[in-house]
Amino acid sequence: ELLRKNCNVLFATHMHRLCELASIYPNVKLGYLEVDISAGGLAFKYNLAEGKLAIRNYGLQLAKVAGMPETIVNAAAVIVAGIDAKETGRITKAFAMHEKLKLYYSIGQRLVCLQQSNMADLNNMGACLNSLKMEAIEGLKSLPK
Repeated sequence: ELLRKNCNVLFATHMHRLCELASIYPNVKLGYLEVDISAGGLAFKYNLAEGKLAIRNYGLQLAKVAGMPETIVNAAAVIVAGIDAKETGRITKAFAMHEKLKLYYSIGQRLVCLQQSNMADLNNMGACLNSLKMEAIEGLKSLPK
């Protein structure tokens, strides 16, 4: 609703999936406060930068620096690893589906072009269809499983 009304909204989150909104909505801009991680510590720069923070498991590192008990940080790391694995699986599936759809679209596009060509010679049309069939079979074989 806020995006539709072109409202200005500022929010902070550790939910990195929300960064995907910037790829969907052109009026969403990403920013983060710069931080340096060195010698096991965090140095906050208090400088707003464009983009998204590219520090893996920032929350875990922040918890360590804040002095959280190691058992809690380790338990959280196990949970984060599970979430990461699940997310990697989701992305892998989505990529495979995207590649399959690209192949189907390409085949469909070529069939439409073939139809529009009004090819009178049936032998030539048969050769084109056979070639397209072979390319489709090879394309399907090369898709991620």
